[in-house]
Amino acid sequence: MAKKVISIEAGVWLTKVGLVDYKKTSPKIYKAFTFRTPEHAVEDGYIRDKESFANTLINELEKHQIKERTAVFTLVSSKIVTREIEIPPVKENKVESIIKLQINDYFPMDVSDYVISHSKMGDIEKDGRKLTKYMLVAVPNSILSNHYSFSEYAGIKIETFDYIGNGAVQLLKSSRQSNFIAVQLEEQSTVITIVQDDKIKFQRVTPYGFENTLSSLLDYDIFGVNDEYEAYQYLMKNELAYRMPKIDNADEGRVAALESAVEDVRDSISYYLNVVNTALDYYQNQLGGRIKGEVCLIGDGFRLAGIKKMFENEISLPIHSLDYSTFVDIKNNKALPGDEPVSTVSFLSIAGATINPIDVKSKEIEEERSRSKGMHTAYVTLAACVLISVVLILSSSIRQFLAVSHQKELDEEISKMSYIEEVYNENKKARESEQKYEVVDASTSTNNEKFLQLLGECESSLPKGSKVRSLQIQGDSISMNIISTKRIQAERLLMNLKQVELIKNVSIPAAAQPEEKKKKSWEYTVMAEYNSDSKDKSADENKSQSTDTSSTQSE
Repeated sequence: MAKKVISIEAGVWLTKVGLVDYKKTSPKIYKAFTFRTPEHAVEDGYIRDKESFANTLINELEKHQIKERTAVFTLVSSKIVTREIEIPPVKENKVESIIKLQINDYFPMDVSDYVISHSKMGDIEKDGRKLTKYMLVAVPNSILSNHYSFSEYAGIKIETFDYIGNGAVQLLKSSRQSNFIAVQLEEQSTVITIVQDDKIKFQRVTPYGFENTLSSLLDYDIFGVNDEYEAYQYLMKNELAYRMPKIDNADEGRVAALESAVEDVRDSISYYLNVVNTALDYYQNQLGGRIKGEVCLIGDGFRLAGIKKMFENEISLPIHSLDYSTFVDIKNNKALPGDEPVSTVSFLSIAGATINPIDVKSKEIEEERSRSKGMHTAYVTLAACVLISVVLILSSSIRQFLAVSHQKELDEEISKMSYIEEVYNENKKARESEQKYEVVDASTSTNNEKFLQLLGECESSLPKGSKVRSLQIQGDSISMNIISTKRIQAERLLMNLKQVELIKNVSIPAAAQPEEKKKKSWEYTVMAEYNSDSKDKSADENKSQSTDTSSTQSE
């Protein structure tokens, strides 16, 4: 009998659950449902209110008569970072040691508190050299530990973890789709994955999901919605991207207010197109990639009225038109009275998470397993020693034979590991040759040397309709006074500036709208600091072995 697990994706305001086949290429969803996440229970991948979320989850499982308590969690967090790397072809059992040796070159942050998973993307040829491309996923150990702590509280056993950019793609690949572009619009993020010849060629995770559109709707009382759930239901019924909704008591003032509100919501919706087009443009023009196949629109975001139509009208690539139920079987699912209808486009990631998850474990769990394995090995070794001692007493020749065999095994192990020393020595030699120049450069470096580069990057990050009124720099502190025609432009600017490596700790302490009602503008101050750890662009370009696809990257 096939093993079943409960596949869980915990969002900030909506949680998806499915009872699914585990480790099958075409998994069935036996039962599936969603429920409203308790308020403030989940925040950026962490389960903050374990008691409230556990009680709600267990009650929902019992209501749907699901007795299984082994779970696969799909992680959704802006703190999860991905990278594409390229290394010379080596045997699979040597890949992990090579990645560990150069891990600090792949990620700009301290990865000691992260758990790293890798998956092969395919073989490529660059400058006449054969290379193998891998996708690295760095998950904060604190998120994993947080979920293990929650599982003990809820009485659930965690089988493994997946992350939001993997599950649906695995399902599409397993369904004989060898060339496609997956655009996954979820609550907190938009994931663009390009698969060509059955290999993942490119992936970008942008922290801009449909919750931004819900927030835009909630900013205006004229829509009559009180929370994200009501906003989601409203947008599924009203095609704001193309039509103006009807309102009661539509006098001139209310009509003008409605038009202004709808314009802001449309700006938020159209930004999804910008995210996708930017990623496709980067893949084709910067990486020289070619695209064939259809665009697959998946995720809860495409249940909102008009968004699929917008992509069909604006994207220059063909849109996948097949029924996703051919990929995932939900025929056995029976909704209870009051349940929302289950949509295959929403549950692709839930089913896909069970096919080939990233399979990360917290460091505490790995250490516990190592200790357990060590104790088992110790007992076996002790028993073996006793037996060997008896044998050695009977024959000294056996001792000599064992010693020679052991020496041979050690020599073979040393020979197998020699390639790591060669890689290390080569890197060490190259770095030592540059050390004297780096010392001189570091002693004469000042933050002001980066000003022109910073100015250019800030200018390119500035959304249309925003102007810089003043820019002040004092030491490491940077202050910019900005005026924007719409509030959403401030949010976009903040998101864009967080991708500028020259600065850190970017924030907008407050935004205000002038008292004059006729002036539709927002004034605010952006605070930031020079990032002393930022790398020079020219140096980054020379590092062709690593292509950044951070989950926090946004264009």
